[in-house]
Amino acid sequence: MLSLKFLGDLIFIYLPYSFFIYAFLFMMWNRCPHLFSIKLKRVNSEKYIIAKEINKRPEIITTIGDVNFLVNFGFLFFPFRRIDRRTFAYVLWVFYPQTVFLNPLRFNIEYFDVLVAHEIGHLCKKHVGNELKQELEADGFASVICGEERVEDANKQYGWKHGDCIT
Repeated sequence: MLSLKFLGDLIFIYLPYSFFIYAFLFMMWNRCPHLFSIKLKRVNSEKYIIAKEINKRPEIITTIGDVNFLVNFGFLFFPFRRIDRRTFAYVLWVFYPQTVFLNPLRFNIEYFDVLVAHEIGHLCKKHVGNELKQELEADGFASVICGEERVEDANKQYGWKHGDCIT
């Protein structure tokens, strides 16, 4: 049986340290999401092949080169960097100029090619932030690669409003 002294020690001695350790790890996750990510190739090889086929296109290779695709599993109970059920993927162009981070709960979709093309569009255009104009530009980039109908179908199926697509 747990003694009262042990519970007191746990609360007043060990708990504050665990809070600081947790806070440190949370800050690391926010600043270094790649530490909590796994390469897409290891998670889903079929999706990786689709992503690499899109990445091989000449307009992408000449603009940004080879893109890394990482599945971000987040930190402890936080499933994804942006806590938003609509988020499928994101890019952090300033810190990781050639990386697309995918949500492990949402990337396994029918329109994965549109998702990847959209995010690569953000990388190619060097977008920072999440403005409507930037989302429309990324959708336009995805339309060139995947076809306008396919992008519109993805927007309809997943309830993305025009310009709110994917990110």
